[in-house]
Amino acid sequence: MGEPIDPKKAFFYGQFVQAAYIMFRDPQGGDALRPEPAGIPDGWELGAWIHKSDFILNLKEPEFYGIVVHGIQEDSRIIAIRGTKGAIEWIDDAAAIPTLPPSPLRRACSHWVRHDLQLTESSKADAAP
Repeated sequence: MGEPIDPKKAFFYGQFVQAAYIMFRDPQGGDALRPEPAGIPDGWELGAWIHKSDFILNLKEPEFYGIVVHGIQEDSRIIAIRGTKGAIEWIDDAAAIPTLPPSPLRRACSHWVRHDLQLTESSKADAAP
């Protein structure tokens, strides 16, 4: 079985999910798919935006789904994805096909992810440790 829940770790990682929600609900910078970073804890910076088109046939325009951040002083990455909203996203979640992540995202996670996530690297991503 897995590790017991550590409230300090849960709070720490929850800050990144909260940042993804802030960027989704109130995107700044003129591009809803690539909102300006907001709410990311000190010591971390945006490496990439995660977006996707809802529903199996990709009939909707892409939406912002989350972020990949990296530590400024350490070689660590965190993926934070906002929660599901609305019936279409719940149906889409049920139909998701797991796959290996695209290569930039592969640096951040070693497990399977949704096949339909798209990644746009931040211009600062090249400077990541």
